Amino acid sequence: MSPPSEDQYDVYPVHLGDAASMNEKFVSWLFTFNDVLDVDKLHVALAQLLERGDWRKLGGRLHRTPDGTLKLRVPQRFTDDQPAVAFTKQDFSTMSISEHDLAKHLPKPRDLAYSQSIAGNMDFRSFAVPHGFPSTMKQFVAMQAPQIALLTTSFKDATLVSVVWPHTLFDGVGLTHLLHGWSLKLAGRDEEIPAVLGAKKDVLDALDTDTQPAAVAFAGPKLVRGLDLFLFIVLFLWHRIFYTPRDTRTIFLPRAAVDQISLEAKKHSGDAFISEGDAISAWVVKSITSAEPKPHPVTVMHLVNGRGRLKCLASSGGVYLQNIVSTAFCHLSSKVSGASVGEIAVESRRQITEQSSEEQMTLLLRRVRESLRNKKRAKLEFLGTPHSRVIFTNNLTKASYVQTADFSPAVIRRGQDDESRRNPKGTMVNYLHLVVNGHITATDNFYVIGKDHGDNYWLMATVSDKAWVEVDESLARLRTDE
Repeated sequence: MSPPSEDQYDVYPVHLGDAASMNEKFVSWLFTFNDVLDVDKLHVALAQLLERGDWRKLGGRLHRTPDGTLKLRVPQRFTDDQPAVAFTKQDFSTMSISEHDLAKHLPKPRDLAYSQSIAGNMDFRSFAVPHGFPSTMKQFVAMQAPQIALLTTSFKDATLVSVVWPHTLFDGVGLTHLLHGWSLKLAGRDEEIPAVLGAKKDVLDALDTDTQPAAVAFAGPKLVRGLDLFLFIVLFLWHRIFYTPRDTRTIFLPRAAVDQISLEAKKHSGDAFISEGDAISAWVVKSITSAEPKPHPVTVMHLVNGRGRLKCLASSGGVYLQNIVSTAFCHLSSKVSGASVGEIAVESRRQITEQSSEEQMTLLLRRVRESLRNKKRAKLEFLGTPHSRVIFTNNLTKASYVQTADFSPAVIRRGQDDESRRNPKGTMVNYLHLVVNGHITATDNFYVIGKDHGDNYWLMATVSDKAWVEVDESLARLRTDE
């Protein structure tokens, strides 16, 4: 059968920030459910969601025009040949998840804190990424595949659900909105499904106008440029030789360990407020910096969600499915980076708060958007000094994936049904976040995955072997204190 002609598509733009080259990567989110789910019912509900209004944009095919611009072509009618979602299922329903050679090693809640490798032999990509999935944007565009791939793996007592998409589609909070709409559709609560806003006109265009207030100067560390930038690159490459991020692990912090980290941090925070997330992030940063023989200045790059901070996004009654993210550059001097977890947490929160105002975010996003419009690389080396080490982090706790996804209408039978179960029927135990082409190893990085239904925290990190020694020693102390 020949593909539909051009007039059989609805065309949507790929917004300026979405089309940034750094978003031309594929991400996978592997959700673990301790129930047996009707995966066909899950697929149908997701596909039907993508038939509603501008939710249809998510079912489009990426197309690159001769001048390099990306756009989305959405079939006016989804069919078996042109589906809204690329659905693949794997069936191991004759065995328990604990009997599968690889799946039995998926991270699980325990009584004590621990870390576990999810790289090498423990790489769970066979559950997270469909076989034959493209590795480059060029391949993906050539395939004319749906943007969202759904891969399910069924066991006798559990179900793994993976959602894969190009980051040009939306950011992490966009996934929250997708899980919410999917859950509502599954429950037949169509009238509660929010509308998609800004699908055809980029709401962030408002940032480019003079009516949008912007700060005069950036509140973060100074921009490193010229010879200082060259020196930073040399030092960065030298540092990677001895402190290359190698192993990617998940970290489990039970509630008692989180309380211990928070209590220890607050002993050195004075009267300043710090959240659990501040304390946990500072604990990881401290473990990374402690791996070096002497303290160095460190710049920690925190992703910041623009929703709720920018007035141009204040429209009610709908959701924005696009990348609406800025960065806060938290510069820690040698003195602070070598100080206590509490002191790191206080200084980090102060700088993040200062850089997350509407005026500051507008200034930075306007700078990025101008560079994208001119097809240039945005100069964002806000490092303070060329001697800075760089750590990347993203706290996804407020995205609340674990709490948002309610697939209870698709439950065939309960899987885990003992007193150790903490999550309601049809909700996930935890999840893994994977980049399809491999874990990020350019610099130390960690994600605060968030809380599960037992009020425990999950993290993922890729750091050097020396930093992992520090993390494991800290975890051992937490186990002793618990």
